[in-house]
Amino acid sequence: MHRSLWFACLVASTAAFMAQQQRPRTTLHAVDVSLEKPLGLVLEENVRDAPEGLYVAEIDSDGSASACADIKVDDRLDAVNGVDTTSMGFDDVMDLIVDAPSPVQLQFSGPTCQLTVVGPKGETTFEVKKGANLRKELLARKQDVYDFKGKMMNCNGGGQCGNQSGGQCGLCAVRVADGAFGPRYEWEERHVAKIGADARLACQTTVKGGDAATVTLQAK
Repeated sequence: MHRSLWFACLVASTAAFMAQQQRPRTTLHAVDVSLEKPLGLVLEENVRDAPEGLYVAEIDSDGSASACADIKVDDRLDAVNGVDTTSMGFDDVMDLIVDAPSPVQLQFSGPTCQLTVVGPKGETTFEVKKGANLRKELLARKQDVYDFKGKMMNCNGGGQCGNQSGGQCGLCAVRVADGAFGPRYEWEERHVAKIGADARLACQTTVKGGDAATVTLQAK
């Protein structure tokens, strides 16, 4: 299947929302839209040949999406009819859209995610581009991903934390909230399962959907 999807114009209706009501959060750009087919969207992979979701590359002026001012180029497609697409490949997302009845419910968020990081030195907030590696972004901002032991024994982002020294694992473990990172990979389980369902290895975590998220460092 070709890497872009073109649909022509029919009818569009849109409802933008600012945040979930369950918890306070800062919204950068979140859109929930119902679009009649054909849509008029050109979607591309966030990461080439990887199941990391899609983004809006172009908006066709003849498509129904062009009537929705809240949809913008570079927005990330987070869901199709309630199905999370942030960890899906191109063809799987296209199948969802093609097979869906009209109108199609689509959820988008902006190209950046606002991270609130809670660490030993307190709390800080900054924006991270979606598709970025969580560990790299945290270290680039001088965040304390590791305690003293972790600084000495970490695997430098290779996903083998501590294996070279007695099997101590999960040295870059963090707790995540707000669903911006997709599901935990199977190979993370032996490192972080004992910490909890919200634990991830920062070196194996990609910033994906959503508009805001919270990360707690040095999870135990």
